[in-house]
Amino acid sequence: MEKQEAELLENNKQLMIYAFKDSLTGLSNMEVIKATILEYSLKGKEFFLAFMGLKNFSTINDSLGRATGDKLLREIGCNLNELIKEGEIIGRIYSDEFVIISCEQDKEIFRKRINEILHGIEKKYIINNYEIYIFIKCGIVHFPDDTDDPEQIISLAGHAMNLFKRNNIKINFYDKVLKHESEVMLRNENYLMRGLENGEFRLVYQPIIDAKTDKLVDFEALLRWECCDIDYYVGPDVFIPILERLGLIHEVGRFVIREAFKMLYKLNVVMNKNVSISINLSIVQFERFDFIDYIVNTALEEKINLEDVIFELTESLFINEDNKFLQNLYDIKSLKAKIALDDFGVGFSSFYRLSKLPIDILKIDKTFISNIEDNMVIVESIIKLAHDLGMKVISEGVEYKNELMYLKEKSCDLIQGYYYSKPLEKDVALMYEVSK
Repeated sequence: MEKQEAELLENNKQLMIYAFKDSLTGLSNMEVIKATILEYSLKGKEFFLAFMGLKNFSTINDSLGRATGDKLLREIGCNLNELIKEGEIIGRIYSDEFVIISCEQDKEIFRKRINEILHGIEKKYIINNYEIYIFIKCGIVHFPDDTDDPEQIISLAGHAMNLFKRNNIKINFYDKVLKHESEVMLRNENYLMRGLENGEFRLVYQPIIDAKTDKLVDFEALLRWECCDIDYYVGPDVFIPILERLGLIHEVGRFVIREAFKMLYKLNVVMNKNVSISINLSIVQFERFDFIDYIVNTALEEKINLEDVIFELTESLFINEDNKFLQNLYDIKSLKAKIALDDFGVGFSSFYRLSKLPIDILKIDKTFISNIEDNMVIVESIIKLAHDLGMKVISEGVEYKNELMYLKEKSCDLIQGYYYSKPLEKDVALMYEVSK
């Protein structure tokens, strides 16, 4: 009995330890960090909070795999544990993001202390026989000078880290300029939340034309946000990352898929166009556990053929070695849907991986097309590579006749751009006919 009680006490002790420790690095976890901030604020303690993130972690994770990334984080955690001093709390709060809390009162002394910590962890790591160099960016907030709201301090320090653009300086203290930029970001987040409630998102459709026949063969569905609260255009490059950060990309992604499927039904069944529809996907929604089920069920509900659907993913996603990502990739192929590699030529894909993955279409990034005279060798090489691998090629951003004629000469399969049409509202797209 006494032995059982002792084991139970030891188990409870271990559970208490795990409850307050990050399982990967052994550092304090988010709960400890939040509790410390609340405790210090209630006691009226002044303190600095430094928010640190790895500048190049996503590249490391994508190119070398998540297992290697996890081992790297463990080693960084061990180094931080060794560097910690009395009166400091160091924690890992998310992925490659770490927080340091200190009751040091002098700004310059704390700056030197952070430099000391960065010097201790910014070095070469040997992980799975790879030599990895890491680089840190850091944002710092003082309580209560920068904010007296304990619930805001982590996010403000994160903004100070992420909004800092002068890459030659590693450490950035929160200031009025960053405060303004943070307020803009927060306002955009609020507008996005309201936009979802008010139905401010819609799809527009850009035609994709067969280069040989000049016939319409596809539409790319593009998400637009028409915000009622602001009078300027906010592009997907701005609002998509915010949706991902807020965890709203799944809701919006499902809206995009369903609306695109509805449009496909109208195009092919009602208008008898016999075309495909291309849908852009975020890595966040692509790796969701029920992603494939949603596609299958929605296709059945909207009465569309998945053979007429193309899912577009950006180049950086295709170097992901995560099992769920690869499984979803092959599941899509099993449904007879097609996969397009978007923005090809500006990322990190290796030709070897390109030949091993189930890709049907390469989309040449528009940056190569807009200055085609200087990029002819690259464009021709991409077209030849794709054809050798049994893939079709779409050239994006085609605006002028000389670009079109060159691409036709080099046997590019499909053309997308303002030369044929800008993105069209739904009703206009339904009636679209090629006029050039």
